[in-house]
Amino acid sequence: MSKRSTMLQVDVRRGGAVHLCPRAGTLVAACCGRGVLELPENDRITEDAGLVTCRR
Repeated sequence: MSKRSTMLQVDVRRGGAVHLCPRAGTLVAACCGRGVLELPENDRITEDAGLVTCRR
């Protein structure tokens, strides 16, 4: 597991969902279609699809 992945997992324990990073040229989370500015304050964004916990 990379250091970056480990850090993200620690953050997830504090609460909030992890969303998939928007595709190039968009501001919409690839996992749920919500705009990144619509996401709750304690949610996170990752490039690693294996870490996504968004259930939308």
